[in-house]
Amino acid sequence: MTEVDYDEIERLQERVNSYELMSALTPAEFDEYFAAESDLENRIAAFADLCAGYLNFSTASDAFDEIIELNRRLREICGRELDRTEPPPAEEYRDRLRGAQIEAHALTLLAEGVKRTFQAEDRRLRGDLNSTLAYLEGAREYFIELANGPSAQAHQGVLRNAITDANIAFHRATSNLRQGHLTSALEGFQLAQTLCEKYFQLYSEAEALDLPAIGAYAAMNRNSIEMAKYSAAMQAEAEFQREAQDGNFGEAVDYGREVVRLLKELLESSEAANDPEAHRNIREMELAHMRGWLHWAEAEDAIGRQDWDACVKSIREARTEWKHATALSLAGESIAEIGVRPLLGSTEMSVRSTQRRLERERAHHAEVARLQTDISRMSRFVFNVQGGSAMAGDQFNLQNANVNQVGSHNVSHGTSITAQQNITTAAAVDLVGLAKELVSLREAMTAGARTPEQQESVAAVEAAEQAAQNGDEGGVRRNLAKAGRWALTIAEKLALTAAETAIRAGIGV
Repeated sequence: MTEVDYDEIERLQERVNSYELMSALTPAEFDEYFAAESDLENRIAAFADLCAGYLNFSTASDAFDEIIELNRRLREICGRELDRTEPPPAEEYRDRLRGAQIEAHALTLLAEGVKRTFQAEDRRLRGDLNSTLAYLEGAREYFIELANGPSAQAHQGVLRNAITDANIAFHRATSNLRQGHLTSALEGFQLAQTLCEKYFQLYSEAEALDLPAIGAYAAMNRNSIEMAKYSAAMQAEAEFQREAQDGNFGEAVDYGREVVRLLKELLESSEAANDPEAHRNIREMELAHMRGWLHWAEAEDAIGRQDWDACVKSIREARTEWKHATALSLAGESIAEIGVRPLLGSTEMSVRSTQRRLERERAHHAEVARLQTDISRMSRFVFNVQGGSAMAGDQFNLQNANVNQVGSHNVSHGTSITAQQNITTAAAVDLVGLAKELVSLREAMTAGARTPEQQESVAAVEAAEQAAQNGDEGGVRRNLAKAGRWALTIAEKLALTAAETAIRAGIGV
């Protein structure tokens, strides 16, 4: 990272101030003032970049305010010199003054745009995507004006507008991802990658023309490369979420591994560049957070494969990664890091839901195995039936039949058991057991709810839960009718048999 000579900045400020206080400038004095002012701007811009690297975006924005003020005063002095009549400036001097005015206006536009990108990044790290987008759109307006102007800096406007377009597409996609609009998110992340490619094409064209200051774009080029990779990672994360929501945990694991691979490369790039610790912490925190979700998906996939030990191991690994992510965020001194801290509460809710599903599935398969053993043993019994027929093994026809003997070496004494056709059995609803399952269902749905429709489904399940606790069977039925298919899908995934049955009855499937 570029070192800043603060003593030289102070010396240049004093020198620039001395020229600004002069009532008139000779051409030589103006050239000295212009050179000192330009040197000061470059050093302040380097200081601002240093602050931004440490996530101190407020100070970085203040630094660009100083650059804006320097150019405002430069334009004023140029105007004053152009209007001077005693003695009037020579034509060659007037040309230099007009050129300096144009460049000062262009640098003001550039500084205003860059300042807003810093403000956008500050809001992003605080989790405020709406403000992030507003600042980026404001920056884009300044860059477009710069690109369309007569200045030699117009190419900066073209390039910065291109990367700002990619930035806007990325953050709109991120907003859609947070809201659960996965299709829109996928399209947005793809658009962001395409716009990054457009930036590099424009940069190559500018480089071929050997435009001014084109060699100073190393930092922006690196940011563009990382944005393209980050967009690809987020696109894979959107696919991960979609497959997980659909219960396709094998496919979700594949996408999760791709996200982890890309985030790991971004962390390694940050370490290789010797970025400030706060920046590296964010990269490491994002990686640990996603590794936790990958292990969670592996746990869910293991349940489907009935690999109970693998599930337990993956749950333990998920918790370890999420705790590491939280520890990194708590250790960070930057306020900005708070906005990207993983929500440990929601991750723990997901783990507990998976654990409950594991316990139910394991108990269910153990019960199935026990019943299969009982059926195997019962297949050796013989039934003697009056009015029907019987076969050895497990095939029976007991239509209007009186069963007199059951099992080998058994004799019934005056006992008659009749199996009649079209018997309808009304199972009593266990509202207490249902209420417990609805609690588990509501917790899992709350952790995953993203859209307004999903939040309405959560509210319906919660109302049904209250009705079940109050013994109101009709209220349970009415509210579960509003829960919808998403609630049914979650109940199926969690193996909440009573809740699943009740929801099916409510929505009529």
